[in-house]
Amino acid sequence: MAGGTAADVFYVDADLMTSFGRNGQLLPLDEYMEAVGLTRDAYVPALIEMFTFEDVTYGLPKDMGSLGLVYITRFFDDAGIDYPTAEWTWDDLMAAAEEIYDATGIHGICVLPDVGRWPAAVYQTGGEIMNEDMTEAVFNSPEAVEALEFWYGMYDAGYGAWPTDIGVGWCGEAIGRELTAMAWEGGWMINYMNLDFPDVEYAIVPLPSGPAGEGNLLFTNAWGAKANTRYPVAAAALAMFLAGPENQEAILQTGFALPTLLHLLDHPWFEDHPRRGGHRAWRDYRRGVLVRAGARRHHQPHGQRPECGLPR
Repeated sequence: MAGGTAADVFYVDADLMTSFGRNGQLLPLDEYMEAVGLTRDAYVPALIEMFTFEDVTYGLPKDMGSLGLVYITRFFDDAGIDYPTAEWTWDDLMAAAEEIYDATGIHGICVLPDVGRWPAAVYQTGGEIMNEDMTEAVFNSPEAVEALEFWYGMYDAGYGAWPTDIGVGWCGEAIGRELTAMAWEGGWMINYMNLDFPDVEYAIVPLPSGPAGEGNLLFTNAWGAKANTRYPVAAAALAMFLAGPENQEAILQTGFALPTLLHLLDHPWFEDHPRRGGHRAWRDYRRGVLVRAGARRHHQPHGQRPECGLPR
């Protein structure tokens, strides 16, 4: 952006929104949205607000995802224990991980030492990462400490492993290579497993509940445009198309990510693909589980961030 060579249209994440949205470097989209009848109300409220500053829209959320408990069924069979369910708690998770490790020698859970995972446990204790007006970090609270002790404790006990301990780059790969029984991963696992590990039998259920109940993280990026583009109408049109119903529906049907348009959260595709629906992100949103301060500031841990420029 500083060098003047940025594309006209590009991904905007939370960091870019913070850096560029407040200093006039992103194109305001509201007048273009009004011209085509696209309203902010069409989007999941927590997501459109993320790309808003002083009531001006600078990005349109393109998709979203949350975390689920991904597990390899055969390790549960080998250990003679029941599969995870939506009613699981931390205690169930830790007990199963330890039993699988003791019975099979396979680490029961891959524990990613990353801010894209353990903060979900913070919300499950009733804690927060930031205060309500996002001016102060509060992750040193007793609740957050409890969450970190739970997360690190599984590693420290030996039945949990970091990805590097088992020779992989991330926990999704550990699942694919059957080097762990469980991992907290997101919807990106669906296509990843289909393409790279199609013969591995796995399943997904919601994350286990913590002492205060359910909690999760919401992952997203938006499409935005640079403020000084020579083609503001075309740039806005492209951003609106890429984050619009036609493109979001097409992406939904690949299984890669969930739509951010509210009407698509009731798409028949969810009923036709119960494995994908196992994340329950669309249901959880309506129950308020995912819409938590700070949860939407974490991003997908891998994958390209392509820029899409308009013709000069």
